[in-house]
Amino acid sequence: MHTSAPRWLERYDRPLIPISVVVRVLLGWLFIYMGVLKLGHPIEFLKQIHQYHMLPVDPPEPMNLIAVTLPWLEILCGIGLVLGIWTRAAAIVVALMLA
Repeated sequence: MHTSAPRWLERYDRPLIPISVVVRVLLGWLFIYMGVLKLGHPIEFLKQIHQYHMLPVDPPEPMNLIAVTLPWLEILCGIGLVLGIWTRAAAIVVALMLA
């Protein structure tokens, strides 16, 4: 004869907060923090983009566009991860930024 624990006891076997939620929230706060830092020092961020040599220096428009939009994108994705809003979309964008 097989005896098992009551169903109401099964929920106590799981951790209170899944590790994925903790990682998602921490990663979200990291992206919010980094986005705010980049917004606070846009010229320094533009210099860092220039040092990667991934974009052409002439014309400067693509580099300037990235320097203006990337911090806002990081902040929006971070908010999405922290609040759990559009989590998959935010995670995909974050993964593409990290690639």
